[in-house]
Formats: sequence, structure tokens, C-alpha cells
Amino acid sequence: MSGRFDAIVIGGGPAGAMAARGLAQLGWRIALAERGPRHRSKTCGHCLHSRAIDALDRMGLRFRDEAPTAGNLRRWRAHLPDAGIIDRPLSPHDEKRVGTPGVLVDRSQFDQWLVDAAQAAGVEVFQPASARSIRQGSQGTIVELVQGQERLDVSCRVIIGADGVGSWVARRAGLAGRAERSGRKFGFSFDLKGDSHRGIDSDAINMFIVPGGYLGVVRQTGGDLHIAGLVSNGVKGPRDPVTFVRSAAVCHGALREVGLAQLQRSDLERFSAIGPFPWRPRHVANEQAALVGDAAGYAEPFTGEGMSWAIESAEALVRVAADARPGAWDAQLADAYALAWRESVGRRQRLCRFIGLALANQWVAKLLFSIGQRAPALTQRLINRAVAA
Repeated sequence: MSGRFDAIVIGGGPAGAMAARGLAQLGWRIALAERGPRHRSKTCGHCLHSRAIDALDRMGLRFRDEAPTAGNLRRWRAHLPDAGIIDRPLSPHDEKRVGTPGVLVDRSQFDQWLVDAAQAAGVEVFQPASARSIRQGSQGTIVELVQGQERLDVSCRVIIGADGVGSWVARRAGLAGRAERSGRKFGFSFDLKGDSHRGIDSDAINMFIVPGGYLGVVRQTGGDLHIAGLVSNGVKGPRDPVTFVRSAAVCHGALREVGLAQLQRSDLERFSAIGPFPWRPRHVANEQAALVGDAAGYAEPFTGEGMSWAIESAEALVRVAADARPGAWDAQLADAYALAWRESVGRRQRLCRFIGLALANQWVAKLLFSIGQRAPALTQRLINRAVAA
């Protein structure tokens, strides 16, 4: 079986689904291949902030009216052992803004909602389907997809890589080599069932900093905890997720209160992991391909910026494509998208990389905490830049 399209999007996360939907609305013939089954869980903190919600609105999705959510977010709290807590609102009060600064989303529901919205816009969705090879044909680039027992050759003008950290598309399309996959940090996430987790406020992102990484903890509607962690492979200390969580609970009383010091592997619901990162391909686009979402670059997030970066990168790609006829893609458009990505996503990732380097050193982290507690306007400004500005 074969098909011809203007573009094929590899990956059905927020970046891939929104890029596919936006291009289809411009008149492009789009195929989207997502390797996971419907409603697959993803490694994520599940935090969606006003920047991302505004981008969804600009792209024509009525998020607050239609999307599945699992709670509201109003505050960000950072906890450092022996240094106290920094507690700040996620965005300054704005009388014109409707709703809360952020929401919790279940990625298994949210991602599928976006894929279904892309399909409703005319995108041909292959799910589950994996890309196996890329080759040049007489009518453009040919991507081989495997869907069950069937093999499909899909011809396209451009490949949109939305396949995450270590992107297969980036490496096959000459946008990255093996050297780029050199990060030493790993992420994981899981749910912890129960309705007795009263020590974690239901409207806040709680970030617990420990030697070698951190834990982000939120309480979802119904009381379940969603926990996302980052572990560095370059420092001494536990790297197994369960052991890491237990060690974090030794440092933080709030984690002990919800029972994480006694966490067992059997307690983990919907566990998933990602890494290594940071991930930085050499380029985000060329004449053959363009990268969106984590595939275009990933730095460790602190307030749920990951999905904002994903959706904004898709928006940037669609905005650039709107200046050309449907199906057109060349070096000039690739350069235009690379510039748009740097201006919208790249500069915020640089900020997160700087914060990550600072927090990796406990002495520097304590100094930053002291400054943040004494100068609340400074930490508020950093949060606004990441979340709302």
C-alpha cells in the first residue's frame, strides 16, 4: 500500500498533532504516524500553562471548553533542603484572563484529543504505525511505515519530525548525528493512587530539589498524585527511580507525609521514562525535514514548559508555511522556520539550561534560593518569562 502527501508527520504528541492540523488547514495533504496505541501514557509532568493554552486558542482549538483536564494550577512552589520554600503565583493577576494560569492534563487523554482534532481537520492518521526507513524516490522522499503486518510507502515533500528526544527523523534527515545524543539526565513519571495526599496542595506545582535531580509533584482531581522526576547520571547517588524518590523523601518532610519514603515499585501506576537529555540537534530544519517539539531540542523544564515549547514550535512551523503555497518546502522556508524556532522556543530553553546548571550545584542552589526569598519580584519575573510572558 502506498500514498502521496505534501508532508508526513512522525509522532503524535502535542507538537506533531498541532503541526499536522495546522498544515492541513492551510490546504496541505498531511499524514501523521504515531507509533503508540490510542491513549498511550507519556513521560511528562502533565502541566499545561497559559502560554500553551493561548497558543492552542490562536490555532483554533477551544481548549477550555473542550479539552479533558485533571485540575487547575495557580502556584509554583520550590522546596530545597535546609533552605525553605519559594512560593509564587504562576502568573501575575490579570483581570482580562479567563480561567486559571494553568491546568493539569492527562497526557493519555490530551494527546489523543489533539490527534483526533488533526484527523477531523483532514489529516490521515496511521496509529499505531512506526517509521522504518527514509529513501529518495522519483516523486520525493519516501517513508516506509509499518502498521501491524502491513508495510506502507508514503511519498512526501517534507518530513516533520515530532518523534521526541534523540529524534530518529533528525538523524536520518541529516539534522543530527550520534554526538548530539550525549545528555546524562533521565526523566520518569508515574501516578500514585489514593485520596489521602492532603500534604500536596491541589492547585500548585511542587518542585522538590535534591542532590542529583528533582521531583515535580502535583495533585490531580480525585486526589491521585502525579510525580515526574529528573535524575542526573553524572553524580553519585541513586539513579533507580524508586530509590531516587525514597531518597528525596528523606530530604523533604512533605514527601514523607504522603508516604514516598516507603514507595514500592508495585505502587507505581502508568510508569514511563525518557532520556538521555539535554538533546540539541545541529539544525531544526533543512530542505528535507523540519523538527518540532522535543525533536527540535529539549532542556529540562521546571514549571511545565515542555508542552508549551511543543505547541509553540508547531505554531511557528505553520506560520512559516502559511507564506508559501500548500506543499512547498525549500531551504528558504527551512531557514525561516529555524529563525522562528530560536525566537519563540530556543531562548526559553537557554533560560532553563542556565537554571538547570545552577541548581545542579547545591551551594549555588542555596544562594539562588536565598536571593529568591529576599527578592520575590526576581523569581516572579523568571516564572513569567517561562510560563506567561
